[in-house]
Amino acid sequence: MSDRLASAASRQCDRGQTTLDFAIGVSVFLLAVSFIVLFVPTMFDPFSLGDGAGPVVAERSATHLADGLLVADPGTPGTLDAGCTIAFFTANSTAATNEDCRVVPTDSLARDVGAISAEEATDEDIPQRWRVNASVQALNESNGVAVRADDVQSGYGTNRLVRGPDSRGNNADTYSKVVTIDEDRYRIVVRVWS
Repeated sequence: MSDRLASAASRQCDRGQTTLDFAIGVSVFLLAVSFIVLFVPTMFDPFSLGDGAGPVVAERSATHLADGLLVADPGTPGTLDAGCTIAFFTANSTAATNEDCRVVPTDSLARDVGAISAEEATDEDIPQRWRVNASVQALNESNGVAVRADDVQSGYGTNRLVRGPDSRGNNADTYSKVVTIDEDRYRIVVRVWS
């Protein structure tokens, strides 16, 4: 009898894998495969300019306009110079030069607000990544119509303060900032799409 128990014990010790070992091994393998399938494809997303970059470009462009390019005094961000704002949004480079503005508008609004580089704006072989539309709107209006130059400062004409291609029909990311022009409050709205 003792020989039988000894032979059964030796057979059990010679066995290489138990059910528990197999279950643990398969579980670890499935976890590793799941990790690879779920996380590796999105690992490099933070370094690409995908669809998530649109809101950032819109916010930076609006901030660049409201707190930098069009301000009357760099110490008071959000308080815009009326003459420079009108010259910028009507793309009047002569008026911008006469008003001694920080920016003289070019043919490319996207370049003026920093959404694309100067090289992208001038080289036709490089496709432009971003299209930009910017406007000055009355703070209490919700219809999205840009104000006229005369509404901001009399004597400047009836041109609407809007620049860039029409964004209707495009999936545009929008950002707006409240600004003050001659003690009246307005909203600068920037729309960006690719």
